[in-house]
Amino acid sequence: MKNVLLGVFVAFLMFSCNDKEDPGLTPDLVSVRFNVSLPLEVKEQQITTRALTENPLSDKLSKIEYLIIRKDPLALAARGSQLSTDANFGTLLINIPAGLYKVYLVGISSLNNGSFSMLDNGSVFMNNQEFYIGLLDDLSVSATQTTFSNTLKRPVGCVKIDITDPIPTDVSYVTVYMSSNVIGMSMGGGYISETPGNKIDERFTVSNGYLNSKSLYFVPQTISSIHIRAYDASGTLLADKSVSNLTVEANKRYIVTGTLFESVGNKDFTITIDDSWDSETTIPL
Repeated sequence: MKNVLLGVFVAFLMFSCNDKEDPGLTPDLVSVRFNVSLPLEVKEQQITTRALTENPLSDKLSKIEYLIIRKDPLALAARGSQLSTDANFGTLLINIPAGLYKVYLVGISSLNNGSFSMLDNGSVFMNNQEFYIGLLDDLSVSATQTTFSNTLKRPVGCVKIDITDPIPTDVSYVTVYMSSNVIGMSMGGGYISETPGNKIDERFTVSNGYLNSKSLYFVPQTISSIHIRAYDASGTLLADKSVSNLTVEANKRYIVTGTLFESVGNKDFTITIDDSWDSETTIPL
């Protein structure tokens, strides 16, 4: 995995609350600045740092969302987002009155995969989406205290599927199917479950006669089964391999790898837990 240092400077978006949102707000606003960064990624126990210009925030994130709650009186002070295609992505400014606040920060990696939403209470719901979160609580804003720092953390785990053998000519398409019962989390702590929850049923893409690897993202949970299935042009099932009871933890990548087509009767996959994100461990299945 590419080593990345994203110590990117972020200050928050221009916003002025009206009386309907918070009757207690006054015209005396303070310009508040937030320094937000992502953690270093580690590979083979080596850390490489690079100049910020070599690792812009847009290399890792497609969108920043934020939610700012005034604590006394309790009210929504500001909410918004910025896309990586916007001018000065990662440089945001917000004007809010002096007071005590709770600030939720979310960095979303891709807008093309899965889905993501955040409620006004700081709960997030996702389906196959990599994201990062930050929480600043009891944040005291005053005329003399306007700069704050926070490092976003990756609260999701990744299941990467890598099929290693070439695709036979009679195979038309291959899918991965799994069900995720834990569909969300509170950024203040705790997870949100639903039955039957989210289902992922996606086809692999193909390059040069091999399946491209596929990465799927989950909040921490135990996935009861992951099925990789091959079909012919008429939809007849040719091969079905599965992994059972895979426990996904935050900031860990689980690599499910093996052959699918060489022996339909062989049901074994190898699972590697890759925290290059943190460290690397191999677990035989």
